[in-house]
Amino acid sequence: MKIRYLFLLCFFLALPGAVLFAYKVVALGFPINPDTMTEVWNIEARISFDASEGPVPSEMNKRPVKVTLHLPRDPFRFKIMDEHFIAHKYGLTVIEKEGNREAVWAIRRASGRQNIYYKAIVRNATVADFTKDEVEPKVIDPNFDAAYLTAAEEILTEAREKSADVNTLVSEIVKLLNLSTHNHNVSLLLGRKNSLVHRLDMAARILALEGIPAQVVHGIRLGDMKKDAKIRHWLEVYHAGRWYPHDPVIGGPGVPEKYLAWWKGPEKLVSVEGGGKPDVTLSVSLNQERAIENALARSSISQPKLIKYSLFSLP
Repeated sequence: MKIRYLFLLCFFLALPGAVLFAYKVVALGFPINPDTMTEVWNIEARISFDASEGPVPSEMNKRPVKVTLHLPRDPFRFKIMDEHFIAHKYGLTVIEKEGNREAVWAIRRASGRQNIYYKAIVRNATVADFTKDEVEPKVIDPNFDAAYLTAAEEILTEAREKSADVNTLVSEIVKLLNLSTHNHNVSLLLGRKNSLVHRLDMAARILALEGIPAQVVHGIRLGDMKKDAKIRHWLEVYHAGRWYPHDPVIGGPGVPEKYLAWWKGPEKLVSVEGGGKPDVTLSVSLNQERAIENALARSSISQPKLIKYSLFSLP
């Protein structure tokens, strides 16, 4: 009997440690091997524009300037950390607006060439970083006129007959819109605006007729080293309690692994009030970091007490 009690005592003493170990590995991303390396990316947005009214900067032609930059946000796949906002004498406000994050710089008097920078570190997300959408988004008003509404309903009917669920419905609609030269309804809806962004926006509007929330997403591909990263576009569809990305060409669920969502909707990446047209450059660089340092950096934000009272806080 005493041996049985001893085993039970050992079991109950070891159980909390085993649970905490599993939580750190699965949820917080702590590596089993301390020498394991992981990928982190440094991203930068550089905004340049002219704030002068005249050819020569002076006190007379200084003007108020406001610059708005969408900030990256991809909670299901990446965690954005260590953000830095650099602008000479500008005030800064970070706001959330319609599912996007925005940085707003403002200054009362500016002239000449202006340069603004945004820098951040991007890490792969873990289970602890995931957040569930609490409120189902509203379906947008597709705003089709009579003839265009008929064309959109025809496309929706054709796609519905060839699909069995939300994923296959989205796939069929996207594929139909990519065949604009072979479908009179598609040609009418797209007109001369046959860009990828316009086709994805039209897919979101057609899905709205079915009562399915959808939106166009803009982002970049995280690579080894890119000094002029190109903006990529894809479709997100809301069902089963969260947003799911869809390929912009075939419409199937998912996008390439290293695609980082930056902002959503029809707005531009950068808008400037009180200045000229901005030149925007996005850059990405890849670094290797010890996985345990990566996990500590994430956990210090998401679970600060767990780190504070652990061995990692010892001097």
